[in-house]
Amino acid sequence: MHAPSKMSPNQIYQFSLIGSLMHGVCHDGIPASHILQKGTHGLGTVADLDGEIVVVDSEAYHFTSAGVVRRLASTDTIPFAMMTDFHPTTTTQLASLDTEGLLEHVSPLLGPGRNYFLAVRVDAFFPSLSVRIIPKRENPDEALGDLTRRQSVTSIENSTGSLVGFWSPEYTAGLSVAGFHLHYLSDDRRAGGHVLDFRAHEASVSVAVVREYHIELPVTGEFRETGIKVPELAEVEQAEGFRKHG
Repeated sequence: MHAPSKMSPNQIYQFSLIGSLMHGVCHDGIPASHILQKGTHGLGTVADLDGEIVVVDSEAYHFTSAGVVRRLASTDTIPFAMMTDFHPTTTTQLASLDTEGLLEHVSPLLGPGRNYFLAVRVDAFFPSLSVRIIPKRENPDEALGDLTRRQSVTSIENSTGSLVGFWSPEYTAGLSVAGFHLHYLSDDRRAGGHVLDFRAHEASVSVAVVREYHIELPVTGEFRETGIKVPELAEVEQAEGFRKHG
């Protein structure tokens, strides 16, 4: 499947597969300029899994494995990304919110079957967040699961910023991250990463239901030559690590 060059609001454009990262297909990809044409809101990673990226209001940032936050360069190579032109269909103000409460809050939009995608953004003051930044792999044989065993987990305290990401249905395991996949960016653009856990105060929770999901598959040699099988849901959860997927 190939995404159109311009996406309508609240459609997901995804480049490559989480299953590819689980199999170590992450050296090649597409330029960041390509994914930034696909939406205003999103997340992903860079070549060789050297950290995490987040896109907030069309601004893209890279949290490097060296602990530096920088603007994503248009020429950076992206082996995986999810993007949408985010137009929330509901926005709610909540006095407090945490990891488990986020699923409870969005559940009415998902319905009993939880078969739709959601694009999610939480703007708040965060007394605490637990985030990780994936380390750059040291050899071509390392895959995402290998790197999580030596990832760094950091606590961010008393920070104001935005959680950005998606909820994906359980049947998409191997394509995307089943459940929540969220990255954080502080308002001062100095802190962030892949979110494992959080507590928020005075939260503005914006959500859009997504019913169209477009995947662009890599045309790289490593993708063509690697047999990508459906990973176990537990493997993806361990690698991507948000506390609750429901």
